[in-house]
Amino acid sequence: MSFNLVASSALRRLTVAIALLATLPVVRAQNVVVKLATLAPEGSSWHLTLKEMGEEWKKVSNGRVTLRIYPGGVVGDEAEMISKIRLGTITRRR
Repeated sequence: MSFNLVASSALRRLTVAIALLATLPVVRAQNVVVKLATLAPEGSSWHLTLKEMGEEWKKVSNGRVTLRIYPGGVVGDEAEMISKIRLGTITRRR
């Protein structure tokens, strides 16, 4: 099989896939709040990095994604955090 035939076939498949995707209904994105608990102390370099990440998420999502940070173990130790994740208290979608 020649290269041109393979490339042509791949291009055709890609064009069909794009056309199919274009016909799907556009779903309005919902706002999302990500709740993140950490043992890193408030004001530490880890906490500041998480805050910067949250600001970047908000920026690239046009305000649809918010990162809520609970630093310094305010929601408990690791075992308590895991329990709260399972309950949906931390890192859940709203």
